[in-house]
Amino acid sequence: MTELDIQLNSPDKVEKFVQITNSCEYNIDLVYGRYIIDGKSIVGIFTLNLMKPVHMVIHGEECEDVIERLKENNYLV
Repeated sequence: MTELDIQLNSPDKVEKFVQITNSCEYNIDLVYGRYIIDGKSIVGIFTLNLMKPVHMVIHGEECEDVIERLKENNYLV
């Protein structure tokens, strides 16, 4: 399991984030306060306050590829 903080502060970034997460075979959760949202659900992500960073939990052992793609697209805080 890997945990990171990310920033999803525009609709375009959310759309690209969901494309990246849907290419993964493992589960990804976004934790915001007491809410846990599926990181592959664009509708769920848009229920969050996207002006603040969101905590991401990747439930997989081999997730370096996703982390690298998130770094390339400036998602990591």
